[in-house]
Amino acid sequence: MAQDATPPDQQPRDPAGGCLIRMFWMILGNLLLIFSAAAILRSRAPLAVSYADVIYGLTVLGMIAARYVDVRYLGGRTSDGEQPATMGNWRRYSIVLAVVTLAVWVLLHVVAHYRA
Repeated sequence: MAQDATPPDQQPRDPAGGCLIRMFWMILGNLLLIFSAAAILRSRAPLAVSYADVIYGLTVLGMIAARYVDVRYLGGRTSDGEQPATMGNWRRYSIVLAVVTLAVWVLLHVVAHYRA
């Protein structure tokens, strides 16, 4: 049976900050997007920019920034944890997140407008 050359107690570990950053861009950021999306749908003035829109936009920017810090400075890994993440992974994540959240934001305002 093959064993690691490094004993388990001496293997490198992710810093606590890296774990918190990953939790933000993988879990907490998505929850914030869901809650702010629900607030946008309940808006009384669907064509006006509200606090929910600001939270939605800042959350997207925060998720992109958190992923950048994770990959660039904290040795981030891919979402499955199998491989180290690259700046290419970050670019792809950023583009997909920006496009999808922008499309959802527009759709939320359209639906809120027709519900009002």
